[in-house]
Amino acid sequence: MKYMTRNPARQRLWSPSEIASYYGFEVETISGWRKRGLIPYVELITGDYRYDFEKVRQAMEVHKNDH
Repeated sequence: MKYMTRNPARQRLWSPSEIASYYGFEVETISGWRKRGLIPYVELITGDYRYDFEKVRQAMEVHKNDH
């Protein structure tokens, strides 16, 4: 299941490495969570992924015991 979101307000989106650094995980862990549909993301036209920090924070609360 994809958990892709849109960014209509054009708020600042975080890179995978920024999210990983903030939470103290490896980038591969963040990518795995994205692939498993545990955290929301925005896919850029370049194929890169970015994250709305507030939406990730909310998802982390819901899934805090899943990792």
